[in-house]
Amino acid sequence: MRTIDTEIIRNDDELISASDSNWAFMVHLSGLCVYVGLIGFNVLIPAVIYFLKRKESNFIAAHAKQALNLNLTFFVIILIALAIYRVLERVPLISAIAVFALAMVGILVIATHTLSSIKAMLRAKEKQSFQYLYSISFFK
Repeated sequence: MRTIDTEIIRNDDELISASDSNWAFMVHLSGLCVYVGLIGFNVLIPAVIYFLKRKESNFIAAHAKQALNLNLTFFVIILIALAIYRVLERVPLISAIAVFALAMVGILVIATHTLSSIKAMLRAKEKQSFQYLYSISFFK
């Protein structure tokens, strides 16, 4: 059984240092930047960290790709929801229903994104690999 108290842990034939774990944690934390008004940083930060650290640590690279996939997936979902809303808002009776339905979808998307990011941050701190369940694999 692995312990997470030690400074370095072996994970898939790679030594994971506390520094690597912190970088992976930050990658997932950056996904929540969008909720404090830092639009775009949820994709920019993981991309920058991936390109800077991909040769140093497979662990960081894997977490960065997962964060990128999740954040891009939710961006696509938001674009689709906005497009649907734009179409439905033109019909008077349907527009009120569409607003309510999209608000419910929005709450579900935000909750799923936040909880998934928190789970990934915890896995990164435990020096474990992680894969989001609900994301499109833009980067493999």
